[in-house]
Amino acid sequence: MSDSAAAGAERLTEADIRQLIQDIVGGEPDVPDYGSTVLSLEDMRAQVQREQHLVDSELRSKDPAFVMTDGGVRRVHAQSCFHVRHVIDREEAWRYVLAGPCRVRDLGFVQKMPKILNRTEVEALNSYVTCQACSPTLDHTRKVWSINAGKPMRSVSFGVHHIGREIFTPDGGSLGVLVSHQRTIVEAGVRSITVTSETTIEGDGSEMYVVAPKD
Repeated sequence: MSDSAAAGAERLTEADIRQLIQDIVGGEPDVPDYGSTVLSLEDMRAQVQREQHLVDSELRSKDPAFVMTDGGVRRVHAQSCFHVRHVIDREEAWRYVLAGPCRVRDLGFVQKMPKILNRTEVEALNSYVTCQACSPTLDHTRKVWSINAGKPMRSVSFGVHHIGREIFTPDGGSLGVLVSHQRTIVEAGVRSITVTSETTIEGDGSEMYVVAPKD
Protein backbone atom coordinates (compact mmCIF):
# COMPACT_ATOMS: atom_id res chain seq x y z
CA MET A 1 0.00 0.00 0.00
CA SER A 2 1.36 3.43 -0.90
CA ASP A 3 1.94 6.16 1.66
CA SER A 4 -0.81 8.26 0.12
CA ALA A 5 -3.27 5.37 0.23
CA ALA A 6 -2.44 4.65 3.85
CA ALA A 7 -2.85 8.27 4.82
CA GLY A 8 -6.16 8.56 2.96
CA ALA A 9 -7.73 5.42 4.38
CA GLU A 10 -8.78 6.83 7.73
CA ARG A 11 -12.19 8.33 7.22
CA LEU A 12 -14.81 8.30 9.95
CA THR A 13 -16.69 5.09 10.65
CA GLU A 14 -20.41 5.06 11.48
CA ALA A 15 -19.56 4.85 15.19
CA ASP A 16 -17.23 7.84 14.78
CA ILE A 17 -20.01 9.79 13.02
CA ARG A 18 -22.48 9.13 15.83
CA GLN A 19 -19.94 10.32 18.38
CA LEU A 20 -19.18 13.39 16.27
CA ILE A 21 -22.87 14.31 16.13
CA GLN A 22 -22.99 14.11 19.91
CA ASP A 23 -19.92 16.34 20.11
CA ILE A 24 -21.54 18.93 17.81
CA VAL A 25 -25.17 19.02 18.91
CA GLY A 26 -25.34 16.76 21.97
CA GLY A 27 -27.71 13.88 22.63
CA GLU A 28 -28.30 10.72 20.65
CA PRO A 29 -29.25 11.04 16.96
CA ASP A 30 -32.40 9.28 15.75
CA VAL A 31 -31.05 6.04 14.38
CA PRO A 32 -33.39 5.76 11.32
CA ASP A 33 -33.16 9.41 10.31
CA TYR A 34 -29.79 10.78 11.31
CA GLY A 35 -28.31 10.24 7.83
CA SER A 36 -30.61 12.85 6.30
CA THR A 37 -30.19 15.43 9.08
CA VAL A 38 -28.77 18.80 8.02
CA LEU A 39 -26.33 20.51 10.35
CA SER A 40 -25.58 24.21 10.11
CA LEU A 41 -22.36 25.45 8.56
CA GLU A 42 -21.72 27.36 11.79
CA ASP A 43 -21.88 24.11 13.78
CA MET A 44 -19.48 22.43 11.37
CA ARG A 45 -16.97 25.28 11.39
CA ALA A 46 -17.06 25.47 15.19
CA GLN A 47 -16.20 21.77 15.34
CA VAL A 48 -13.35 22.27 12.86
CA GLN A 49 -11.95 25.05 15.06
CA ARG A 50 -12.14 22.82 18.16
CA GLU A 51 -10.34 20.03 16.35
CA GLN A 52 -7.66 22.35 15.02
CA HIS A 53 -7.05 23.70 18.52
CA LEU A 54 -6.54 20.14 19.82
CA VAL A 55 -4.19 19.24 16.97
CA ASP A 56 -2.11 22.40 17.40
CA SER A 57 -1.88 21.82 21.16
CA GLU A 58 -0.65 18.25 20.66
CA LEU A 59 1.91 19.28 18.06
CA ARG A 60 3.29 21.91 20.45
CA SER A 61 3.39 19.54 23.43
CA LYS A 62 5.13 16.68 21.57
CA ASP A 63 8.09 18.39 19.99
CA PRO A 64 9.37 16.73 17.92
CA ALA A 65 5.97 15.39 16.91
CA PHE A 66 5.30 12.49 14.57
CA VAL A 67 2.01 11.56 12.91
CA MET A 68 0.95 7.93 12.58
CA THR A 69 -1.42 6.58 9.95
CA ASP A 70 -2.84 3.09 10.30
CA GLY A 71 -4.17 1.78 7.02
CA GLY A 72 -3.24 -1.80 7.91
CA VAL A 73 0.41 -0.91 8.69
CA ARG A 74 1.48 1.67 11.26
CA ARG A 75 3.25 4.27 9.17
CA VAL A 76 5.06 7.12 10.92
CA HIS A 77 5.46 10.54 9.28
CA ALA A 78 7.18 13.78 10.18
CA GLN A 79 4.57 16.42 10.99
CA SER A 80 5.66 18.38 7.88
CA CYS A 81 4.99 15.42 5.54
CA PHE A 82 2.57 16.21 2.71
CA HIS A 83 0.99 12.77 3.14
CA VAL A 84 -0.55 13.86 6.47
CA ARG A 85 -1.26 17.51 5.65
CA HIS A 86 -4.91 16.65 5.03
CA VAL A 87 -5.37 15.35 8.60
CA ILE A 88 -3.29 17.96 10.42
CA ASP A 89 -5.15 20.80 8.67
CA ARG A 90 -8.65 20.14 9.98
CA GLU A 91 -10.30 22.47 7.47
CA GLU A 92 -8.74 20.38 4.74
CA ALA A 93 -9.94 17.23 6.55
CA TRP A 94 -13.49 18.62 6.40
CA ARG A 95 -13.18 20.16 2.92
CA TYR A 96 -15.74 17.97 1.16
CA VAL A 97 -18.38 18.41 3.86
CA LEU A 98 -17.89 22.16 4.24
CA ALA A 99 -18.32 22.63 0.47
CA GLY A 100 -21.73 20.95 0.43
CA PRO A 101 -25.12 21.14 2.17
CA CYS A 102 -23.68 19.80 5.45
CA ARG A 103 -25.67 16.57 5.57
CA VAL A 104 -24.80 14.20 8.37
CA ARG A 105 -24.42 11.34 5.89
CA ASP A 106 -21.47 13.24 4.36
CA LEU A 107 -19.53 13.16 7.64
CA GLY A 108 -18.16 9.84 6.43
CA PHE A 109 -15.90 11.87 4.13
CA VAL A 110 -14.23 13.62 7.07
CA GLN A 111 -10.69 12.42 7.80
CA LYS A 112 -10.10 11.12 11.32
CA MET A 113 -8.16 13.17 13.81
CA PRO A 114 -4.42 12.50 13.48
CA LYS A 115 -2.58 10.22 15.89
CA ILE A 116 0.22 12.46 17.16
CA LEU A 117 3.10 10.87 19.06
CA ASN A 118 6.43 12.02 20.45
CA ARG A 119 9.58 10.04 19.75
CA THR A 120 9.39 8.01 22.96
CA GLU A 121 5.81 6.97 22.17
CA VAL A 122 6.77 5.95 18.62
CA GLU A 123 9.71 3.83 19.79
CA ALA A 124 7.45 2.14 22.38
CA LEU A 125 5.30 0.71 19.56
CA ASN A 126 5.97 -2.97 18.93
CA SER A 127 6.08 -2.33 15.17
CA TYR A 128 6.04 0.52 12.67
CA VAL A 129 7.43 1.60 9.31
CA THR A 130 8.56 5.09 8.42
CA CYS A 131 7.22 7.07 5.49
CA GLN A 132 9.61 6.84 2.53
CA ALA A 133 8.68 10.34 1.36
CA CYS A 134 9.57 12.31 4.52
CA SER A 135 11.98 9.82 6.17
CA PRO A 136 11.48 10.86 9.81
CA THR A 137 14.52 10.47 12.06
CA LEU A 138 13.77 7.45 14.25
CA ASP A 139 15.59 4.36 15.49
CA HIS A 140 14.15 2.17 12.74
CA THR A 141 12.82 2.49 9.21
CA ARG A 142 10.92 -0.74 9.80
CA LYS A 143 10.46 -2.07 13.32
CA VAL A 144 9.11 -5.61 13.42
CA TRP A 145 7.76 -7.37 16.49
CA SER A 146 9.74 -10.50 17.32
CA ILE A 147 7.74 -13.58 16.34
CA ASN A 148 9.62 -15.60 18.99
CA ALA A 149 7.77 -13.69 21.70
CA GLY A 150 4.39 -15.27 20.94
CA LYS A 151 2.84 -18.73 20.95
CA PRO A 152 0.81 -20.00 17.97
CA MET A 153 -2.97 -20.26 18.39
CA ARG A 154 -5.76 -21.75 16.28
CA SER A 155 -7.86 -19.39 14.21
CA VAL A 156 -11.05 -20.61 15.94
CA SER A 157 -9.68 -19.04 19.14
CA PHE A 158 -9.76 -15.51 17.73
CA GLY A 159 -11.96 -13.12 19.70
CA VAL A 160 -12.94 -9.47 19.46
CA HIS A 161 -9.92 -8.51 21.59
CA HIS A 162 -7.64 -9.72 18.78
CA ILE A 163 -9.16 -7.37 16.17
CA GLY A 164 -6.72 -4.65 15.13
CA ARG A 165 -3.61 -6.59 16.15
CA GLU A 166 -0.96 -7.86 13.75
CA ILE A 167 -0.94 -11.58 13.03
CA PHE A 168 1.79 -13.81 11.64
CA THR A 169 2.26 -17.33 10.38
CA PRO A 170 4.16 -19.58 12.84
CA ASP A 171 7.32 -19.16 10.74
CA GLY A 172 7.16 -15.37 11.02
CA GLY A 173 5.39 -14.33 7.82
CA SER A 174 3.36 -11.15 8.32
CA LEU A 175 -0.33 -11.36 7.39
CA GLY A 176 -1.19 -7.77 8.30
CA VAL A 177 -3.71 -6.59 10.87
CA LEU A 178 -6.66 -8.80 11.84
CA VAL A 179 -9.87 -7.22 10.52
CA SER A 180 -12.41 -9.95 11.27
CA HIS A 181 -12.83 -13.65 11.88
CA GLN A 182 -15.92 -15.73 11.20
CA ARG A 183 -16.52 -19.35 12.06
CA THR A 184 -19.60 -21.32 11.10
CA ILE A 185 -20.69 -24.93 11.45
CA VAL A 186 -21.17 -26.68 8.12
CA GLU A 187 -21.90 -30.27 7.21
CA ALA A 188 -18.21 -31.05 6.86
CA GLY A 189 -17.37 -29.47 10.22
CA VAL A 190 -16.13 -25.94 10.93
CA ARG A 191 -15.61 -23.28 8.29
CA SER A 192 -13.20 -20.54 9.32
CA ILE A 193 -12.71 -17.23 7.46
CA THR A 194 -9.90 -14.97 8.66
CA VAL A 195 -9.75 -11.50 7.09
CA THR A 196 -6.66 -9.31 7.55
CA SER A 197 -5.59 -6.02 6.03
CA GLU A 198 -3.54 -8.00 3.52
CA THR A 199 -5.45 -11.18 2.72
CA THR A 200 -8.43 -13.51 3.36
CA ILE A 201 -7.79 -17.08 4.51
CA GLU A 202 -10.39 -19.83 4.59
CA GLY A 203 -9.96 -23.13 6.41
CA ASP A 204 -11.37 -25.52 8.99
CA GLY A 205 -10.29 -23.54 12.06
CA SER A 206 -7.10 -25.48 12.66
CA GLU A 207 -4.91 -22.83 10.98
CA MET A 208 -2.22 -21.60 13.35
CA TYR A 209 -1.28 -17.94 13.82
CA VAL A 210 0.79 -15.84 16.18
CA VAL A 211 -0.85 -12.63 17.42
CA ALA A 212 1.27 -9.61 18.31
CA PRO A 213 0.59 -8.09 21.72
CA LYS A 214 -1.23 -4.80 22.19
CA ASP A 215 0.98 -1.75 22.29
